[in-house]
Amino acid sequence: MKFKLIGSVTLTHKNGECEIRGFYVKTRHQGKGIGKKLWNLALKFSQGKDIVLDLYAHNTKTINMYKRWGFKIDKEKGEFYRHWPEWPEGIEAKCIYMRYKQ
Repeated sequence: MKFKLIGSVTLTHKNGECEIRGFYVKTRHQGKGIGKKLWNLALKFSQGKDIVLDLYAHNTKTINMYKRWGFKIDKEKGEFYRHWPEWPEGIEAKCIYMRYKQ
C-alpha cells in the first residue's frame, strides 16, 4: 500500500509553551477537514500549554483561519521582519506572532 503525504503539523515544546513550526495541507485537499484534524492532534500534543506561531503579516487568509481556531495576535511579542538568504538584499517581510491560550 502506498501513502502520499497531504498534510503535516510540526510542534515543539519550548520555554513552557508549544510552537507551531510548520502547518501544511496540500491545496487540493484544503477545505476537507484535514487541517482541523491536524489541529486537534496538535492540541493533544501541547498538553494544555499555550501554542504560539509566527507568520507573514500579509497572509490574511491564514491569520483569519487561526483566529477562527481561537488564536489572537500576540502584541507582547510584537512583530519582526524576516529575510531569507535566497532573497535579494534589502527585501524583508513583516511577520507577526499569534498565541492560543489554553
